[in-house]
Amino acid sequence: MEAPGYTHRSGIRETAMTRRVAWIAGILGVGALVGALPAYAIGFNLGIGGRLGNSGVSTGANYRFGRGGAWGDRLQTFVHLNANQLLDRRRSRPARPGEGREPVVVDRGKSTDPNVELRVKPDTAWVFLNGTRVKADGREKILLPAGKQRLEFLAPGYRVESAELEIQSGVRYRVERKLIRLEKGEQPDPRLASSVAPVSVEAAVASARASIEPVAAPAPTDR
Repeated sequence: MEAPGYTHRSGIRETAMTRRVAWIAGILGVGALVGALPAYAIGFNLGIGGRLGNSGVSTGANYRFGRGGAWGDRLQTFVHLNANQLLDRRRSRPARPGEGREPVVVDRGKSTDPNVELRVKPDTAWVFLNGTRVKADGREKILLPAGKQRLEFLAPGYRVESAELEIQSGVRYRVERKLIRLEKGEQPDPRLASSVAPVSVEAAVASARASIEPVAAPAPTDR
């Protein structure tokens, strides 16, 4: 006859042993499965990347942790170019200070509608047309006649910006400029200190025409 409690202790030992065997078998099974898989099937990736502003260019790097291959084989870098975004950015970006770009042709409209839209920063800038200050600011829409026209934009504390236009009848334009602040020691344009009142665009156009129209030579006289 077995002593009391003997069977109970044996059951505990058998249960513990069974669990150990199961754990060992499970570990060996996982090890065998991992060993049977190809090297590239085991591991995980760690990557970092980003976009360079609004340029449409993305770049980054990726590293694969796991079995197989030297570290150089597991490290990858990439550069991606979004051509559509790059082209859209170039089309839509405003004119840079001092760049002297041609005015943007917006579309065609009636000859009696304003055909030049100004987008100047600061929008309080004075506007000069062919050397004459006109009643307009940096957010004005004005009507200019066909032909060559010169616009200048002045503001206290800023450098002068200009735009040369070749106006065509029925075509609308947009002029975008951003004035640059004066650096230390630079002198402002002396026209900013002038007390001459601005005139209408029509008056400035008429004045420019009068200054370039040839003067008729006097008729010869008999001596």
